[in-house]
Amino acid sequence: MDAVQFSFKTAAFMDPPEKLAKNVNGFAGCALAEWISGEVGKRGIDASKSWAEDHGWDFSARHGGTRYLIACIIQEDDDGAREGGVVVHKARSMTDKLFGRNRMENDDAVVAAVRMALNAEPSVRELTME
Repeated sequence: MDAVQFSFKTAAFMDPPEKLAKNVNGFAGCALAEWISGEVGKRGIDASKSWAEDHGWDFSARHGGTRYLIACIIQEDDDGAREGGVVVHKARSMTDKLFGRNRMENDDAVVAAVRMALNAEPSVRELTME
């Protein structure tokens, strides 16, 4: 396994119009990415600032010599319900993949830091992890 996905409902993490304009597809998630980056940083993970991507907002993280990419998005339904998504992807070399090394384990420190941050945030409801 190389990635874990979190999904949740929230009324928080509102991006201002100038941030939404920086995303080529107008996707929200900048406030979420900035918040998670800061929260994992408090838990000993080296995290970068976020940047816009065509699928949402990303930032990189590093822990124990391993690099991660963390992607965030907030989507709003027609009825105003807001759902957040966070994907934590662990970078692995081709050799690692061929030999089954350095897989993301259930006790991965970066995944644990993201999960703890989301669990501690009162505005995050119905959190699931896949």
